[in-house]
Amino acid sequence: MMMGIAILALAFLENRQNRMTQVFRVFGRTAFFYYIVHFYLAHLITAVLFFYRGHSLDDAVKALQKIPFLFQIAGEGYSLEIVYLIWILLIASLYPLCKWYDSYKTAHKEKWWLSYL
Repeated sequence: MMMGIAILALAFLENRQNRMTQVFRVFGRTAFFYYIVHFYLAHLITAVLFFYRGHSLDDAVKALQKIPFLFQIAGEGYSLEIVYLIWILLIASLYPLCKWYDSYKTAHKEKWWLSYL
């Protein structure tokens, strides 16, 4: 069902030119770059929030023995609203970096390897 909605939305929005489609275009052109940067940044935020909640390095070592990069103790966490807020802020903070990379990639077409990142 989600793919059907996405395909219909693409059909209606493909020829539109507005601010929102420009934002989607930037993220679309830099998808793998965004994925790599957001992956490490999200894990860095998770680690910072883990220590902000008052955990020690010993707690981190215990948590990381089970699953790498988890930084979570059973029974604690943030509400869904806080998670969505962090997610939206993460996406918004990466937009300028992705826009810069998109313009850099467009200006340097001789660097063939940029098309893969």
